[in-house]
Amino acid sequence: MIDVIIADHHELFRIGMAEALAVADDVRVVGQAHSSEELVTTLKKVKPHVLMLSTNFLPALSKIQGC
Repeated sequence: MIDVIIADHHELFRIGMAEALAVADDVRVVGQAHSSEELVTTLKKVKPHVLMLSTNFLPALSKIQGC
């Protein structure tokens, strides 16, 4: 099973990606984040295999990498 977190400030994008990934038998969306603060909190709880990250989160990349 591949665990994925989707991080984007657009709720519609996050929902759409989660629905698109839901059809795959080997992919599980384990979290969604709309801000860098929420993403850091989520990453402290869940360690995904894949992080789908919007470029809007790049300024906080050092905080995100520290998780």
